[in-house]
Amino acid sequence: MSPEFDALIHQHYEFYKGMGFIASAVLVISLQILVPNRLEIQDLLKSWKVNLPLAFINLFLLFFICGACVSALAVSMQESKEGLLEYLGFSYGAQIVLTIFVLDLVAYGWHRANHNWPVLWRFHSVHHSDSQLDATTAVRFHAGELLISLGIRLVVVLVFGFPVSGLIIFEIIYGFFNLLVHSDLYLSQRLNRFLSLGFVTPSLHLLHHSVNKKEHHRNYGTIFSFWDRMFCSYLEHIPGSTIRVGLVETGKDLPLKSLLLLPFVFRSGIKKSTTKSVYNHKKFSEKVE
Repeated sequence: MSPEFDALIHQHYEFYKGMGFIASAVLVISLQILVPNRLEIQDLLKSWKVNLPLAFINLFLLFFICGACVSALAVSMQESKEGLLEYLGFSYGAQIVLTIFVLDLVAYGWHRANHNWPVLWRFHSVHHSDSQLDATTAVRFHAGELLISLGIRLVVVLVFGFPVSGLIIFEIIYGFFNLLVHSDLYLSQRLNRFLSLGFVTPSLHLLHHSVNKKEHHRNYGTIFSFWDRMFCSYLEHIPGSTIRVGLVETGKDLPLKSLLLLPFVFRSGIKKSTTKSVYNHKKFSEKVE
């Protein structure tokens, strides 16, 4: 592969990215149905009724606003031989490898910021409001968060000048792990312990979605688990422990309309006019610790 190849595959960037995600989704969802951890098929269908429509809304919006703007920027950077990776003289192969590690580190930092900055948390709370974890939780995000994240991604690509090939490989790997770590897939203790040495596993990420604030602010990684170890946010899962996921503030099973409105009412409390008609649950009086 070469920079010239990047310009060629840029034309089909969204296709490759989409096909990679679909293949990963089929694999992970099939595995969690065949080897479930704690959810029944009816539980999965219950989540899908909300998470999938939200994902399609986001997909349409992002495609309309950006399309393949990330890969277009990467091609422009490669053709002009600009960017930090080119300046430091890394070979094309090394740039692809670095793309995966740097973008996963950026994703870790971005995820952690979403939990610690109140404005960002308003949007990210949509993701954490899922009262049960399965593969479709991986696409349960508010469009506001995804648009801000898109801006961050464009800035990072502009600074580093990643090759398009590296971006596609990262997107496919990241999409697979995002689905995997949110899945209700059973892994034996031995296999989970081995994989967690380098990678994020479903049980590690399950802790991150806990209603317990101590666990909630741990295990931010998606692909590699060593970012959490390096930045002191790693928490080992205790086998057999009971973990309740979701947000106490939102209750359970919010409808699609409520998820879309959630960031705009997540302040000191919910307006009286929306408490019954939209949420019918406690006020959002508890801030993120």
